[in-house]
Formats: sequence, C-alpha cells, structure tokens
Amino acid sequence: MNRYAMPVHPEVLKKDFKSSSMVLQIPKVTAMLKLVKTRRQLQSISKIVFNILKELWSDIDLKRGINLKDREKLYPLLKEVSRIIGVGSYPYAYRGVRLSSFDPNSLSETYPDLETGEIINDPKEPRVLLHLESLAYGLRSWSPEKELSLIWSSYKRNDTRDRILFRISEPELVLDANSFGRNSPFLSKGNWNPSLEEAEYSIFDWNEILLFIKNPQILSIQKIEGNLYLVTIKDN
Repeated sequence: MNRYAMPVHPEVLKKDFKSSSMVLQIPKVTAMLKLVKTRRQLQSISKIVFNILKELWSDIDLKRGINLKDREKLYPLLKEVSRIIGVGSYPYAYRGVRLSSFDPNSLSETYPDLETGEIINDPKEPRVLLHLESLAYGLRSWSPEKELSLIWSSYKRNDTRDRILFRISEPELVLDANSFGRNSPFLSKGNWNPSLEEAEYSIFDWNEILLFIKNPQILSIQKIEGNLYLVTIKDN
C-alpha cells in the first residue's frame, strides 16, 4: 500500500514544495519527548521543540517547512507534545480556505443556481468532491472559532476564488495551541489579522488547533453568501 495515497488532487501535489531538511530530525526529537512526563520537564528541551516546529510549521502557508507529502511524519511529535500539555474539547472545528487555483470556481460553476442558505446534502459531483476532499485532508490548522476561520477564507484581496468554510463536529485534536498558555513563546502575541500588524508572530495562534483528517467525507454544502460556502465534513 502506498503510504502517501492521499485524497489530494494531482494538480495540488504538482505544486507541492520541497520540505526542509529539519524533517530528518523529527524521530530524534520525538524520542526525546517520549521521555518527558510533565510540563516542567518539557522546559529542559523546549528550545529544541520550538526550533523544529518553528522551522517546519510556522511558514507552511508560504510554502516553507514541511510539505503535504511529508506532513504526517510530524504527527507522532505533535501527539507527544499534546500528551504533555493536554488538549481541550470543542463541539466544532472550522477551517477557512479558498479553492485551489487549478479550478478556482468549481463550486459556483457547478451550482450556479444555488440560493443563499440552500443546502446540498450528500453531493455527488466528482469535480467538487475531489477538490474539497483535497483541501480537507491531512494534518492542517483548524480553529474552534468560526469567525477567525471566516477571516482566513477571505483575507486575500482581489482574489475571486470560491471561499470555503469547513466544519467538522466533535473533532479529535492532534494539538491544541491554547494549551501552551497565553504567554508561551510557542504562541503569537496579539490576534491574527489579515494586515499582519499588531501581532508578534510565532508558531501557532491563539485558538488554533491541529487536526489530522485521514478520510474526509463531504456531508453537505451550504451557500452562505456570494462565493462563500459552508462545507460540513466527517472523518471516516
């Protein structure tokens, strides 16, 4: 079986970037974390953990760090961190994105007559399903905060690609950034905003959670407004 048999559209994988060589250090750092029993003990290797996560995760939106193909390699390390710092429990998680540029308006073109508030349950169109599954799959940033995720779906100006707000209920968290604590160096200071001002950026943001969606299933698509759609999924 192909370990990287991902439901990611081939056009997306063509544009995947080369991972940082720091990926090779993941097993070593994970082994160190396995020896840590308490948050206090974590302090002794916190700089090592910070450096590898900073290198691999903080700039993935800029296509630097760990790529889609390699990203699951980071899962064991993140789970060890979560074992030590704990995770919260949330009824829903959201992820705001735009469609990929290879088919930027596949929803609005497939459903041109969909009215605001109207819902398509159990959609069947392959063009839509493969694209949405590709965007939902894998180890990615989500948030329990709906409004923050809406900002992420819309912050690029003059971008006409369809906007997607993914929603999943009772998410199983890989990492809960809030568990680091508000003053942790692992968290950005201030609130994330599209202008990249009024915040001192670090690895994670407040109200950022990481999920690893292995087998996304699109349950429904609802038109919120304009080219913005609420896409409800589950992980089979």
